[in-house]
Amino acid sequence: MRHRIAVIGGGPAGLTFARVLHRHGHPVTILERDPAPDARPPGGALDLHEGMGQLALGKAGLLAEFQALSRPEGQAMRILDADGTVLRDWQPRPGVRPIPRSTGGNSVTCCSAPSTFSGDGA
Repeated sequence: MRHRIAVIGGGPAGLTFARVLHRHGHPVTILERDPAPDARPPGGALDLHEGMGQLALGKAGLLAEFQALSRPEGQAMRILDADGTVLRDWQPRPGVRPIPRSTGGNSVTCCSAPSTFSGDGA
């Protein structure tokens, strides 16, 4: 007997999960509050670490597409005073690789699953 599967939420996590299920032959319905994927402006940057988010995208077969759409950012950080004088300067440890980040609608484009999308607009 085949189970019916619904994924609640059409954000990056829900879409990635639906994509993994789809790749394993399970039909999925994505239930989303917004009436369409472009119903509102996208949120902030999507920050995916190697052993977590990138691992999930790899299992979904989307890592190469994500990497093509993302930009790597380092982990350095500076605190400046009002005149621009550097008060603190943190640099990443040697060997730390930049973390790819995606902004705008790239995460939804990348994570899209060929599934049913149902927005109720509520």
